[in-house]
Amino acid sequence: MPTKRRIFRTLLVAKIVIISAVTMAWADGTTPIIDNDNPLHGATTIKLEELWRVGNNGDVFFGIPVRALSDDSGRVYVADQQLCQVFVFDSMGQQLPSLSRNGEGPGEVSSLVDMIMTPDGNLGLAELFPGQIVKVTPDNLPAGKMPVGSGNPEQGGFTLLTSVGAGGGQMIAGGFCTTSGENESKRTYFVVDLDENGHEIRRLAEDQVSIPVRQSVVHETDYLPVFSLVNTVGPNGDVYLPTGRDEYTISVFDKDGKPTKIIRRVFEPRLRDDDDRARVLALFQAWSAHQETKQKYDLEKYEQTIAALHVDSRERLWVRHSRSGHNLKDGQFLTLDVFDKDGLWLQEVTLECPGDPVLDGLTFIGDDRVLVISNFVLSRLARLTAIAAQTPSFGEAGEDRPIEVICYKLINK
Repeated sequence: MPTKRRIFRTLLVAKIVIISAVTMAWADGTTPIIDNDNPLHGATTIKLEELWRVGNNGDVFFGIPVRALSDDSGRVYVADQQLCQVFVFDSMGQQLPSLSRNGEGPGEVSSLVDMIMTPDGNLGLAELFPGQIVKVTPDNLPAGKMPVGSGNPEQGGFTLLTSVGAGGGQMIAGGFCTTSGENESKRTYFVVDLDENGHEIRRLAEDQVSIPVRQSVVHETDYLPVFSLVNTVGPNGDVYLPTGRDEYTISVFDKDGKPTKIIRRVFEPRLRDDDDRARVLALFQAWSAHQETKQKYDLEKYEQTIAALHVDSRERLWVRHSRSGHNLKDGQFLTLDVFDKDGLWLQEVTLECPGDPVLDGLTFIGDDRVLVISNFVLSRLARLTAIAAQTPSFGEAGEDRPIEVICYKLINK
């Protein structure tokens, strides 16, 4: 059965009007498209000043950190998939009592993949399966569960979560629902916005694929849709989603689910190198290790264009893309694109600090601090193997490096 694509069905394009370097489509019921050829300002560099660090060097031992965030008091929360708990640190890096633990009781999790600060001030811990958000208070008291998808019979009971996001009173969830037939299974990937009980209000993006039960060729695009893994929510509740895998296109929705703009940038997809291919191949081999017949893998030629999104308090969009960690000078960590709240490409910003730009990850925690997590890229891949037949071996030299979380202050910003 052929794959059915229904991504962003509400996004319509009408008459094109050229205004300066920006191309927009304006008409009743249409969405403005902002095309960016070049940044408005020259490239700049921001130095990162280390504030504190913790990690597997004797003080704190992490398993697989998959998400970090901070609260208004400056405390930092690091969700660990392997240990099924949340590490907590104060603004100076001193460790505080951890939250949650492995289990199925109140406030416990067993397949932690993501984390948000819910609108009621609790920590929301997203579980891969069953697809739900487990809430705990900052004092580690159980605060209930939100079974994502329970309000929509089409999602059934086999719903898995891969991401969650929150901001401005808005909550979203990304994941997929699977229904099995005799010869094939149907998998529907989605991003939805949620009410306070975790029920789906509306579906912002959807992609449906059919996968043969006895498949001899595994297609990467059937298993790694971009929007249900990479998404974010801004401080005013706007939702940002990549529209395609190989395109530099980001769709923005307001709190009512209305598409407000589509941000595009001229971009040349990056060809995968041997290490890129090895990482993805290891992931699929782990997923299909239980198969009786040997699988063939149809892997993509190019690396996924949009790797991460962040929106700061000024509603500026920071984009990490497939070239962000490449062609850098000594001492440079990542180059990010920054767009203003209207979708105009302001400039390229290069962050300077120690680290491996290919393997290490960066998370914004407020406007003036970031966390660099060593080996985060491998951890992010590993979180997708929570239901795999075996643990993948990525064959990276970085696997032998200790996992550290380093907090930096952004200076001369």
